Amino acid sequence: MEIRLLNEKEIKTEEFYNDFLEGNINSKEEYFDGNVITIEEAPDFPIYIAKGSEDEKKVLFSRAINIISEYYINIDRDIHMNKMFWYSLFCN
Repeated sequence: MEIRLLNEKEIKTEEFYNDFLEGNINSKEEYFDGNVITIEEAPDFPIYIAKGSEDEKKVLFSRAINIISEYYINIDRDIHMNKMFWYSLFCN
């Protein structure tokens, strides 16, 4: 799977936020910095792990840790410690 990295300056705008809500990010090249990271697989990640009952939070947190350890921990450290990688993955 190819992850196009977002441009950090461009994602801090109201226009980006509105395009995100409308699903229009991929149609605007200015949001991307031109770099692409290729990973084998990107399963759904439970972004909202702090919502729900305490039991639901524990399940989501456990799922998040398992996904990270199975799919992301073995990629290059410079990638999985890069906040723009995560923003790009979750926004796209």
